[in-house]
Amino acid sequence: MRPGFCVLLIFLSACVPAAPVVDVSLTDSQPEPLPSSTPTIVWFPPTPTQTHMPTATVLPTLDMRSGLGAVLFTDTFTDSIHWSVGTFPDGKISAGKQAIILAVDQPRGYLFSLRSEPTFSDFYLEITATVSLCLAGDQYGVLFRARDGTTFYRIVFTCDGHARLDQVKDSQTAVLQPFTSVSIFPPGAPSELRLGIWAAGNDLRFFVDDNFIFQVADRVLAEGLIGVFARSAGETAVTVSFSDLVVWEINR
Repeated sequence: MRPGFCVLLIFLSACVPAAPVVDVSLTDSQPEPLPSSTPTIVWFPPTPTQTHMPTATVLPTLDMRSGLGAVLFTDTFTDSIHWSVGTFPDGKISAGKQAIILAVDQPRGYLFSLRSEPTFSDFYLEITATVSLCLAGDQYGVLFRARDGTTFYRIVFTCDGHARLDQVKDSQTAVLQPFTSVSIFPPGAPSELRLGIWAAGNDLRFFVDDNFIFQVADRVLAEGLIGVFARSAGETAVTVSFSDLVVWEINR
């Protein structure tokens, strides 16, 4: 290489400004991570602890079920063709031998099963819940007027003798009836209860062992499927079976 050319290269390199040096020790904080785009689903919103929960007033059932018509549908659970069954992260659902059994084996686990058909709008429903393993605030109950697994009404019963009504729409839960003490059914397990749901337009009524417990007016969900659920509120397992489902028409 010619000496003149080398001198020219040295001269040009001296003219290029040096890259700035960043002292990371002067940075106040690291950038915060971006928020997740998926909201947290609160299937069972917490209920404020109350010293005394309201007690349901038992009224004559006959007057609260006037207009009861013919039987529309029955299910003796002799097979699992129309129910969501299988092994899931929170436990197992099985159907057959005249019952559908929900066995939750994970802490705070939640299982539900929807019947794929038929859909109902106005109806009166009864189903027997047999509680085999259940403690304190563990929960079970019936889903109705369900569009799918994200939108439905849910009547909730706890193993310490309370009931609540939820409206779940697109996975967002609204409590329509706060927890109410229902003294007419025994808490804990084992126990067997006959649960009743009257749905006529926006008139929703609920029964336990042929006794009326409370009534709510809501018109958001007009029709849908029937389902059942069970949930562990703590670290222990929950096992509930449902049997003898009967649905009547309502003559209005």
